Amino acid sequence: SIIGSSEKPRCFRNHEKKLTYYNQKKAWSDMKTSKKWFADFVKHVKRRTNDPILLIMDNCAAHNDDTFKDVSGQVRVIFLPPNCTSVYQ
Repeated sequence: SIIGSSEKPRCFRNHEKKLTYYNQKKAWSDMKTSKKWFADFVKHVKRRTNDPILLIMDNCAAHNDDTFKDVSGQVRVIFLPPNCTSVYQ
């Protein structure tokens, strides 16, 4: 996925998008963008497999625990502890 500030970026005008584009005023991942992304992610997973999926997320403020709940239970999310994202990247 790509997050940018423009609603309709010129770079995508005449090209097929291979990644989902989200726009946000400061081009940051906020709660609203994260929610949309997770819903799209779950749809993508369900189209491709019935196997359980583990998604490992960093501990960003926009990644609220309540936002990342898959009601079907197929996608399970765990969060890295605070201040260790750079260690695991």
